[in-house]
Amino acid sequence: LEMGKGYQMATGSGAEVKFTGNIETGDVTEVITNNEEGSSNSNGADGTKFALLSNPYPSHITVASFVSGNSAALHDSHEAVYGWDGSEYDTYNSGTGGTIAPGAGFMVGAVGPDAQASSITFTTSMQTTTSTGDDFIEDDAMDPDDRAELFIGVSQNDISRRTKIFFLDNTTDGLDLGYDAGTLDMANNLIFSRLVEGDQGVDMSIQSLAYSEMWDKVIPIGINAIAGEEITVSVTHKTTPADLKIYLEDSQEGTFTLINNEDFVLTPTSDLNGVGRFFIHM
Repeated sequence: LEMGKGYQMATGSGAEVKFTGNIETGDVTEVITNNEEGSSNSNGADGTKFALLSNPYPSHITVASFVSGNSAALHDSHEAVYGWDGSEYDTYNSGTGGTIAPGAGFMVGAVGPDAQASSITFTTSMQTTTSTGDDFIEDDAMDPDDRAELFIGVSQNDISRRTKIFFLDNTTDGLDLGYDAGTLDMANNLIFSRLVEGDQGVDMSIQSLAYSEMWDKVIPIGINAIAGEEITVSVTHKTTPADLKIYLEDSQEGTFTLINNEDFVLTPTSDLNGVGRFFIHM
């Protein structure tokens, strides 16, 4: 197996698989390529900007150090890692913090333009001994006094997804490299946000905004859902101040729902996709 490269595998019966070889103790470089030519939309829905990598070390590495150390090789809107949590790919970057377990595979988005190759480097300085022992576990990446989190979720047909919004003291309404992250386009993205300013048509899995401006934000939300089946939109997690009201606007119906207190429930008469209908009002 090539150090730093990711591999997808399974066994028919769940049998034990043993890996043998030398422990990696030095830096590792892996080449990734953006091949978005032929994408069906500006977001690259065929997923060809993405590559599968793996942690080559017998110890955890931090997400933040990997992302910051490889910013030149990662797509600006995808300075993040995408890790399988057992049921779906979740997004991690400098805003979430977290660690990557020994040998764990994860996806990254390569910098463009089409057919451009770039080098990802794993360095021994990325290793950490301060880990929970689990793979892709978020932690407090910053002082909690300057941090708040808001996760908005949608569910339909027993499938649930969420988009993450962070309020930090060093981020803006525009694209903040390493703190905003687009969706993994090959995943089932039922919900996402768009940048408050400078939207370039990229669906965001994580958006980080200024902590000091938390009380005055309107955030575009996109929902992809099929017609005729009930959807529920709710706050699935929040550490925002208790007195902060969070509304979901449905501009087509002309309604505002205080989703701090109640879920928004809708049975769409036609398929939902893209942005322009729903907004979060802080």
